[in-house]
Parts: sequence; C-alpha cells; structure tokens
Amino acid sequence: MDLVFEKFSKKKSDELISFLTSEDWKYHVDSKLESNMIQNKIESKYYTNKEQATFLVKIKSEIVGFLRVYDLNNEEDETPLFDIRVKHSQRG
Repeated sequence: MDLVFEKFSKKKSDELISFLTSEDWKYHVDSKLESNMIQNKIESKYYTNKEQATFLVKIKSEIVGFLRVYDLNNEEDETPLFDIRVKHSQRG
C-alpha cells in the first residue's frame, strides 16, 4: 500500500469537502462537518497559511485520510499539533 500525501491547495477544495463530509468523525470536537463550514474555513485560509499545512492522504487516486498540522510557527509553544482523520474503511 503506497500512501501519497498531497499538499492541499484551494483547487482541491471539492475533494476536501467531499472527504470531510462523507463520514462522522466521532473522536473529534466537530464530529459532523458541513460543506458550508468547510468552505468558509478554506476561504479564511484555515487549512493553509504560514502556521498550518494540510494534506490529503491517498492510495492510488482515492482519498483515505486527511492530515492538518498547525501551530508550526508558534513562538510561544514550539510543539506543533495535528488533526488526522482516516476513512473508516481504512482503519485497522
């Protein structure tokens, strides 16, 4: 199984929205995401800016996961945080 980490860009918005709204994320604060909420976050650069990087995780061309690393340039706390979501069918 070859995982590919594709850096998120605004042109991949539809893919990100489709993936994040396809499942309930019961172990996350926002367990049920709606497309308008994700679109607003994309527009506000929530997923990509100098302090955050987001990746779509793929096997072949199928998105099987999402990784967002944030607090990358936080001078007060040098420990970045992350949000990782894996499609239910791909969890072990």
